[in-house]
Amino acid sequence: MKPLLELKLRIRNNPLLFRTFWTRHERPYWKRRVVRPGDAAVIEGYPRSANTFATYAFLESQEPGIKFGNHNHSPAQFLLARRYQIPAMLVLRNPLDAALSLMIFDGAMSAEEALLRYIAFHRPLLPIADSFVVAPFEEVTTDFGRSIERLNARFGTNFAPIHHDEAFAKTVIDQIAENRAKRIELYPHLLTANPLKTTTPTPEKEKRRKQLVAAFDHPSLDGLKATARGQYERLMARP
Repeated sequence: MKPLLELKLRIRNNPLLFRTFWTRHERPYWKRRVVRPGDAAVIEGYPRSANTFATYAFLESQEPGIKFGNHNHSPAQFLLARRYQIPAMLVLRNPLDAALSLMIFDGAMSAEEALLRYIAFHRPLLPIADSFVVAPFEEVTTDFGRSIERLNARFGTNFAPIHHDEAFAKTVIDQIAENRAKRIELYPHLLTANPLKTTTPTPEKEKRRKQLVAAFDHPSLDGLKATARGQYERLMARP
């Protein structure tokens, strides 16, 4: 791994450093939060794994003002949740789809770096996999209510059930779009209306996906792909 990337990931993945510095990234209209003692939950995952949908679906279905760690894409969230004894959910997507989606969103990231980031995110979670539930990407985007049921069953919580029908999904997606438009208005130096940087599918993203997918076929990536796939399968085997 490149030294600078390794340093960045070590800082981001360290619970003490993450807790100290990442609260500075919390801004109005960004639905992201570093978990604190007393929070209701943590819902977190590698980028492009339905983090945004899960966050907005949870906000839509639970009591107003609920506080939960989310959307920082750091395994430190789970280490802190374990320390604070807070229920936690890992949103999990298969490595090639997640890494490719991150490449599209970033615009300059290589397939190697996307896989390295995937591995670095999930590596610290394997030893503590008994402290969170896993919500597969496909479930989060089509039946998030099952994910909430599993969270309640595992931790004895009573989060409100979700009836994940077309109307609910549309409400969540509309809220995501509305909030993104507000962020672009408030922070034009940080965000653009680039269709490659949305959290929902677009024709432009699909076209770019077809252009980039072959990057993962290079033999030099075989080891990284195998490691990432192994992590995914071990985590998916958890309840």
